[in-house]
Amino acid sequence: MKRENTLRTFASVLLGVAVMCPGCTVALVAGAAAAGIAGTYVYTEGRLESVEDAPLAEVHAAALKAVDDLGFTLKRESQDAFNSIVVARRADDSEVNIALEKKSDSTTSVRIRVGIVGDEAVSTEILSRIRENLKG
Repeated sequence: MKRENTLRTFASVLLGVAVMCPGCTVALVAGAAAAGIAGTYVYTEGRLESVEDAPLAEVHAAALKAVDDLGFTLKRESQDAFNSIVVARRADDSEVNIALEKKSDSTTSVRIRVGIVGDEAVSTEILSRIRENLKG
């Protein structure tokens, strides 16, 4: 309950700053993602980052299903108690890297990079599929 109230307060402060400083939106979204507010993400330097309210194992399974749903070819995947990696190839031969990190028993950090320089549209679609798969 305390964490929920803290996150709500943090989100309210971020919203207030966004209204007063429209050019600060990327930094605010990055701060929200870093603070662990689920449903937010930041795309910077070719990489999408988000935090999901689900255990590592569930996000790993959702990422594998997303790769299959999108018709990518799975190249390798591995998982331990703290981290997970999914590497796939698209039809255009660009590589998709999905790196997951356990933040808590019920929270997982997601980092997605498509190709060498990144592809925001494809990255956000992958994240969308992961989130859909988490809902079941």
